[in-house]
Amino acid sequence: MLEKLAVKIFVFVAFREEAEFLFKNHRLKRLLEIRKFEVFYHNNLYVVITGSGYNNVVTSLSFLAGNNLINKQSVLLNFGIAGVYNFPKGKLYLINK
Repeated sequence: MLEKLAVKIFVFVAFREEAEFLFKNHRLKRLLEIRKFEVFYHNNLYVVITGSGYNNVVTSLSFLAGNNLINKQSVLLNFGIAGVYNFPKGKLYLINK
C-alpha cells in the first residue's frame, strides 16, 4: 500500500521580521543541518530566511530541491515587505510582474 506524502508548506522570506507572525503562532525550531541560510520548521511548515535578493532565493530553493526537501507535493510561498513612496501604508498588493 502506498503511503500518502505529507504536503510540506515552504514560506520564503528575505528577513525574519517578515514572518514574525509565523514564529509567534507556531513552535518553529531551527533546522541546524542547513547552514547556508536559515530554515525553521514545525510539523509540515517550513520558514526559509533567504536574505535579500533574487540570487539568495534561487540559491536556497536550489539547495532545498537538490537535497530532496522539496517534492511535487510541496507548496512554495514567497512573501515580504517592499517599500515605495507613493502608495498608502498598510495596503496589500499582489505583485506578479
